[in-house]
Amino acid sequence: MAFTDHFYHGSTRKLIVAFGTIFNNIEIHRKDNTVNTVPLTYASKEKFYLSLKQNKNLDRLSSTILPRMGFIITDVSYDFERKQSSIGKFNAQSLDSLTQKKMFLPVPYDIQLQLSIYSRNMVDGLQILEQIIPFFKPSFNITINELDEMGVIRDIPIILDDI
Repeated sequence: MAFTDHFYHGSTRKLIVAFGTIFNNIEIHRKDNTVNTVPLTYASKEKFYLSLKQNKNLDRLSSTILPRMGFIITDVSYDFERKQSSIGKFNAQSLDSLTQKKMFLPVPYDIQLQLSIYSRNMVDGLQILEQIIPFFKPSFNITINELDEMGVIRDIPIILDDI
């Protein structure tokens, strides 16, 4: 079923990438003065745990790749409170300034993401947590270039719901 001509602006992908960059450079400082950057992957904690469990040399593997963080989309839901006119259009000057483009107003969806922290010991997990929590009061705003061809830049609040 096709409602209209094909289009893909990569808005959801841009949101996911922006979310990941928030947690990209988290570090663990150990008592022996070593500093480890915590790897971040787009995968759930369960998926990561299953891959660890299937590996035969679990102890050697987990000592080299833990702590680690992963994130995944857990829910996409329509937000009635932010709904605008269904027939309203957004006008924008194209980047070459020669033409004017129109598009329908965006449809408001909330995308829920879950960030998982997987660590070998409690101190590593708490170090990671303490580098994240202070920035969410309860939200942290990121800016994405939602539609490059129309110059649409949008501020997106990332809201910390649960720990």
